[in-house]
Amino acid sequence: MLFFSVLMLGVSFNPKKVQAVQVPDIPVSVEPVYPDIQKETSSEYFNFSVKPGDVVPTNLKLVNTSDKSVVLRIQPVPATTTPTGDIDYSPHKGTVDGSLKYNFAKLGPTAEKITLKPKETRIIDQKVSLQPDMKFKGMILGGFYIWSPSVNASAQKAAIKRHKTGVYNTFGMYIGVTMHVGDDSSVFPDFRLRTVKPSIQGAEPVVLANLQNFKPQAVTNKSMTIKAKVYHRGGQSVVKETGNLKFSFAPNSNTDIPISWGKSRMAPGKYTLKMTAKTGLRTWHFTRNFTITPQQSAAANKLLPKTRSYLWLWILLVAVVVLLAIASMAYLYRRGINKGRNQTGGRSHSHRHR
Repeated sequence: MLFFSVLMLGVSFNPKKVQAVQVPDIPVSVEPVYPDIQKETSSEYFNFSVKPGDVVPTNLKLVNTSDKSVVLRIQPVPATTTPTGDIDYSPHKGTVDGSLKYNFAKLGPTAEKITLKPKETRIIDQKVSLQPDMKFKGMILGGFYIWSPSVNASAQKAAIKRHKTGVYNTFGMYIGVTMHVGDDSSVFPDFRLRTVKPSIQGAEPVVLANLQNFKPQAVTNKSMTIKAKVYHRGGQSVVKETGNLKFSFAPNSNTDIPISWGKSRMAPGKYTLKMTAKTGLRTWHFTRNFTITPQQSAAANKLLPKTRSYLWLWILLVAVVVLLAIASMAYLYRRGINKGRNQTGGRSHSHRHR
């Protein structure tokens, strides 16, 4: 099986200035070409207010700093939320959140494959377009993810050659795009707990609580705190819990928040999850009963080291103790009988004969 990890620049809400950071093995700098309506040119990512009917250029400036040609792919993506509480601008598998009405990637930006010649500088034309009849107020968040297929293929080959493994890093960069549609200052994040289920993460059993922000507004700068606890249903003692998790959250997105069992085995049974999410403006409390079946428990525990059962040893030990006790009692009983007989025989011989 092939595994890979992604190295991205700036996974928090405010994207880093990508041209100022050295990305391993990709000799290319990327920066936004700001439109006239850009809020702040020092923000180092696209950030502007728009209204229905607007068409806004979101061009990218790419510079090949090497003496060799570089093949790049550019992919527009909607922003999502990671299980660690970061806003993510990398391509992802699966469908977007069901509450996402306007996907940034479908508002005009296009996917491209380009080849930069040695030392070449090029402006890549991109744009976003809003329909005149658009009925929407809030934030649309997305970005452009840029990576080199050839560089990632080389990284894979090198990893296999060095370590005989398919584990390798992919390298990419992104430019974030924040679009404020209408007066979005009156739009606030709102959350609901969707599902709770057992799973595996990092070879350890976990319960995944899927939390959804169903409003078109982001939580930024890790300003939301989340804490979750799992109880046996009807009980008061905590089975497992998270610490105080710090989260950012993309608009109209969801993520699975893990409550880890660590190296402990997950037992089947009936449980209750209690979760609290808190921002500076509001607090959400969620309670959800759920059941872990024996089949789900076995699946969640399957990557844990096999534990040896010493039940047979305890049974053998108890049996030996019982047998020893019986033997001791029998010995003492027989000894008592023999002693009694000896004492009785001694008295019968003590009679005097005339």
